[in-house]
Amino acid sequence: MMRLPFFSIALPKAFRETEHGKLMYENLKKNKDRLTTPFDIHATLMDVLHLPKDLTTVQDTRNRSLSLFRPIPEQRTCAQAGVEPHWCTCLNWQDAMKEPGDRAVAGKLAQAVVEVINRQLKDVFHLCSRLSLKELIEAKKLMPNEDLLKYKNVKDKDGFVPDLSGNTKAAFAHYQIKLRTEPGDAIYEVTLFYDFKQNEVHIDLASISHPNKFGDAPHCIISQNYFLATYCVCHDKV
Repeated sequence: MMRLPFFSIALPKAFRETEHGKLMYENLKKNKDRLTTPFDIHATLMDVLHLPKDLTTVQDTRNRSLSLFRPIPEQRTCAQAGVEPHWCTCLNWQDAMKEPGDRAVAGKLAQAVVEVINRQLKDVFHLCSRLSLKELIEAKKLMPNEDLLKYKNVKDKDGFVPDLSGNTKAAFAHYQIKLRTEPGDAIYEVTLFYDFKQNEVHIDLASISHPNKFGDAPHCIISQNYFLATYCVCHDKV
């Protein structure tokens, strides 16, 4: 059975240009990035039959069916939407430092982040210090829920009873890593992609942020390369 069946809605241009239509169309576009289910089609069709007056109030998640033409809560969960765990394709942030194995992987990923930063600095090591990992502060991983990975098939012809005897292993995960480097005690936060099977780390430099102040630590590079100021600790500041 399909977990994510395709469903699309096309609103006539003439309707989108009406007062109601503009709001409903904007809500529809926003809701495409929120958790919706086939049950929401019922409330949506009811709004077609009886145009609602209020198109701005966020709907109550206690209702199983929410209209796609009105605001759906950003934090709506599978449980609120009446979706059983084995059908839920939403991902969960999990602590990646609780178990020794997870912590070892997180440490390896933190080290990979520092190596990527140093590669950016390699041409200016005569100005900037080579960084090293001082501390892994926090690590989280974005993973499918356990019952989704266990799902193998259905036991009944109607598809209501799941067979959770599967042993699928996640092949990849997104990680959020927070670390501290030295010298300079800079804190970096980064979201990265880790492929377990290929043992490959993919880091987007644009996703690396430096939330604490770096003061004049990068004064020697800031006029030459502002981008590297995020990473540079000048030798005279060590």
